[in-house]
Amino acid sequence: MAQDQELNKILKQMWVLDEKSVSGMAIDVFEKEFYNRHLQDIQKYYSENNDYWKNKISL
Repeated sequence: MAQDQELNKILKQMWVLDEKSVSGMAIDVFEKEFYNRHLQDIQKYYSENNDYWKNKISL
C-alpha cells in the first residue's frame, strides 16, 4: 500500500467505488466525480509499482 496517507485514502475509496460499479450498485454524482478525478492517479500508481511487486517471492 502507498506510503502517502492521502494516496492511501484515495486508493481505498477507488476500490470501494470500483466494487460498487462492478456489482451494479448505483454511484452518485459525487462518487463519479471522485472516481473520474483520481482514475489517472491510480493507474499511474499501479503502473509504477507493478515492477516492484511482480518480482516478489513468497517469504
